[in-house]
Amino acid sequence: MNIHFPMKRFIFMFVGVMTALVIGAQTKNTSNDKDIEVYDSKTQAVLRTYKAGTYDFVVTLEGYGLKVYVKSKDSEDFFDAAYRVVSQTDPNPDPDPHDQVNKNKNTNLVGNRQYAWRLEYPKLREGTENIISVHKAQDVEDITLSLEWDTNKKAQRWSCFQFHGGTPNNNVERKNDFRQDPNIPSHLQPTHKDYASTGYDRGHMCASEDRQTTQEHNSQTFFMTNMHPQLHSHNGGIWKRLEELVQKWGYNRSFCDTLYAVKAGTIDKETDLLGYMQAAKSNMKLPIPKYFYMAILSFKKGQDGKGQYQAIGFWTVHDGVNYKKVKLNTLACSIKELEAKTGIDFFCNLPDDIEKMVEEAYDPDQWNW
Repeated sequence: MNIHFPMKRFIFMFVGVMTALVIGAQTKNTSNDKDIEVYDSKTQAVLRTYKAGTYDFVVTLEGYGLKVYVKSKDSEDFFDAAYRVVSQTDPNPDPDPHDQVNKNKNTNLVGNRQYAWRLEYPKLREGTENIISVHKAQDVEDITLSLEWDTNKKAQRWSCFQFHGGTPNNNVERKNDFRQDPNIPSHLQPTHKDYASTGYDRGHMCASEDRQTTQEHNSQTFFMTNMHPQLHSHNGGIWKRLEELVQKWGYNRSFCDTLYAVKAGTIDKETDLLGYMQAAKSNMKLPIPKYFYMAILSFKKGQDGKGQYQAIGFWTVHDGVNYKKVKLNTLACSIKELEAKTGIDFFCNLPDDIEKMVEEAYDPDQWNW
């Protein structure tokens, strides 16, 4: 069975489905002669499309999601999802009031791009030199982190991930098992030893403490593709303080239902680099970002059942100053400002009207400092 949500939720859904089949308490769609598409109830992103005749029926589980029973295959389960009928002559014959326009969302969702509909993903770069690497834990069905790797620069453009109810802080032990990313060819990425005696930290983008659900989640943050060379004064100073702030928000369910994070250093222009770090054990030269940034989006469902998005960006200079006395809110900026500095389109999968709203301004009073 293909699962699209954390294991705890699977248990609840499995029990719900078994109950539904026994007592008929849930809605069962028996018409399989229509094309249907499954979409995320919160973001409206299309998760999967099924052609007429390729599925047997759909079971809708109120409060959980739905199961699609695929012909000659196991069922496919979707948490917080719904479906609608589509056809070639009328793409949406059953109008959905939540169906919203999104002109710049990620497309071509195949292969390693299959999860790029998720809200944490920025707009993907095209070209074979850019590889999307996705890491998932086996014991809890959820994405640990995703990243975009530039094979020419031998550096990542960003790491992105989510905090939500399925990624609790269980305070697992940090193992420091730095190693190469199995999704990227070995000769296109540094090794653990390449940082030896260089004077730079192996600076996490998705932090070890961002992934505390299981030991496997935590371990996957130590892939070398999730690193940038960082001065220790920055990595252990202002960057660490910002990481702790984001964790404070992300693990707090009273503050948000979901927190979407994008983190990285600048690599695209020579003027955005301090220079290059000569790898200790190879001929590889790794770009050293001159700036580091974070783009944060939160979602909270209100008592009225409606959801609210808000976003904030952070921009730091990569230098020897540790910013111990700097107030973190003075480093904040709008996502629009961050996009102008980085050239990256953040949260492109939001409906256009919501994206415009959350990117153009931020309200510091809405954030729990």
